[in-house]
Amino acid sequence: MHKKKSTSQQLRIQHNACAGCQKELDILTGVVSGLAQHFRLRGPQWCEYTGQLFCCVCHLNELAVLPALVLQHWDFAPQRVCQLAKAFLDSIYNQPMLCVSAVNPYLYSKVPILAHLRESRKRLSKIFSCIQCPSRTRMQSMVASRLYLLEDNDFFALRDLVDLSKGAFAVLPGFVQTLFERFSLHIKRECSICLALGEPCGANDFCNDPNDIIYPFQEDNVKRCSLCKLPFHKRCFMKIKSCPVCTRDYIQHKSQKAKAFSHGGLESIPECSNNATQ
Repeated sequence: MHKKKSTSQQLRIQHNACAGCQKELDILTGVVSGLAQHFRLRGPQWCEYTGQLFCCVCHLNELAVLPALVLQHWDFAPQRVCQLAKAFLDSIYNQPMLCVSAVNPYLYSKVPILAHLRESRKRLSKIFSCIQCPSRTRMQSMVASRLYLLEDNDFFALRDLVDLSKGAFAVLPGFVQTLFERFSLHIKRECSICLALGEPCGANDFCNDPNDIIYPFQEDNVKRCSLCKLPFHKRCFMKIKSCPVCTRDYIQHKSQKAKAFSHGGLESIPECSNNATQ
């Protein structure tokens, strides 16, 4: 945003010329100003986007939402802009050009619906990366021109943020959730290729539900070993307390070291990398 100067100051900076067509600009005062208002003629017009003055041909008092106000203050009040600015803002309205974290990362803590959408997009990106079958192209077509929604970043189009400003009436969060559910159905029920990505719970005989396969995109109610990444249902892991694979490897390693020590040497025993569990 530009700090607004007085009209006379800005005219001096612009050498009394319109920032668009370079036509000479004049301040209408006194009787001339009264006549101009009577005939609905306008003097120099300030553009909130460029911070410059324009003539009445280059500035028609059109309104636009300014990205800077949105990212800095979550302010969607339309501002008066010149024709050049209006055309530019219209052209980028649907383009993912606004990176929230780069401009104002604190906005996520102030706008819960924005933070929620960021997390939903991360989940959507993760599940979409699991779809490597021929249906991937068909799945992509479901988002049409908004392929960026499938990427794990926080670039948004102005269109997205305007939608989120509607709060409970916003459409985008529901759209992203619908995509996630559709992709999940494809992986778990419809595609034998994607279905093979699933793994059984690492608790084995201690698993409460062996038929509940765990997929790479699942995070809720899932725990993964920090070393071997073996997945567990959280409720199953609470019963066994530690990863059986890493625990077994650790016990075997300790046993080997003990045997080697009893024979008088440790040189032949390699160090075990998996010596702890989550």
